[in-house]
Amino acid sequence: MVERLPDRVAVIARGRVLTDGSLEEVRGADATLGDTFVRLVGSRGMEEGELAWLAS
Repeated sequence: MVERLPDRVAVIARGRVLTDGSLEEVRGADATLGDTFVRLVGSRGMEEGELAWLAS
């Protein structure tokens, strides 16, 4: 959904802008903006039940 709305996007982590520009510029060769975010910011493992509140 996010990929259909903005003219420009930015990836911000720990209070710093890591990249900004058009969706195509920011995404580059990544398939999705989510992939770009994970590539730039990194990922972490989830503990069991950590996001359980989303199901309610």
